[in-house]
Amino acid sequence: MVAHFLFAAFPDEDEGRLTKLRSAVVSTRALAAMARKLGVTDELELGRGLDRERLSSSVLADAVEALIGAAYLDSGGVDAVTGPILWGLADAIEAALSRGSRNYKSRLQEHTQQLYKRPPSYVVLEEQGPDHRKEFLVAVRLDDDELGRGRGPSKKLAEQAAAHDALARLDE
Repeated sequence: MVAHFLFAAFPDEDEGRLTKLRSAVVSTRALAAMARKLGVTDELELGRGLDRERLSSSVLADAVEALIGAAYLDSGGVDAVTGPILWGLADAIEAALSRGSRNYKSRLQEHTQQLYKRPPSYVVLEEQGPDHRKEFLVAVRLDDDELGRGRGPSKKLAEQAAAHDALARLDE
């Protein structure tokens, strides 16, 4: 699901970079953070000797994977769980994008600052879905000119996708 989102959001990106990005996002650390974000630790039935406050990241990641699997089976498929998964991993995706050359917002800002002496602005055009399955459509603009558009499960990720679209268009 994460790979599909990344491919759809950044269609011109090199496959190797997308694979590295996906592996950084779908990690024990990111899944454990998602478990904490969802409050999974409060719902787990623990055996003797396990302390809710000291659960390892691997236990939390396993619990989230089990929860995703149960939701998938119970709800009837991928469509029901994709939104919540992307919402839960949005911070990890944003962090992975912000590292290195994949920070499209920074690259676009450097480009517009250099050429036009001002940064672009981002505008949310659409916001759809319930809180746990939001999808945002964002446009990046320079004055009245739209440079690009992007979708994502958070405003930040939609902005990154819009900046990527803008950079691709500027390269053309």
